[in-house]
Amino acid sequence: MNSALAQWEEKESSTPDEEWAALQQVIYNTASAYLGKPERKLHDWFDPNDQELQTRVSRRNPTHQRVLQTRSTRSTTAACKDACRLLQKRTRALKSDWWSRLGLRQNPRQQTIFAHNPRSSSGDTMWLQR
Repeated sequence: MNSALAQWEEKESSTPDEEWAALQQVIYNTASAYLGKPERKLHDWFDPNDQELQTRVSRRNPTHQRVLQTRSTRSTTAACKDACRLLQKRTRALKSDWWSRLGLRQNPRQQTIFAHNPRSSSGDTMWLQR
């Protein structure tokens, strides 16, 4: 930090806002170099390179723009709704697959999901409610 601050020079013609921005940048760069970038702790449940997902997004976007930019007709609204439905169906399938790969059970009626799946004496999975 001391070497970074030694390299930072105050300019007489600069405003206090410019000085503050320069100091902020020096501190940020020093902290980033020392600490590094944080690792992601939460992983996305979808693959951003999934070709089918990209295709459905690319179909949904123009239909949505057409509905927003032009006077909505039954056909444009139906096309947009259909594209949104197909995209949502794919994202739900990806999320379901992600949960199954993690070994977690997803039950919409339950409020708590346990990664360790506690078992009852009969061998069934126990779900505790709040």
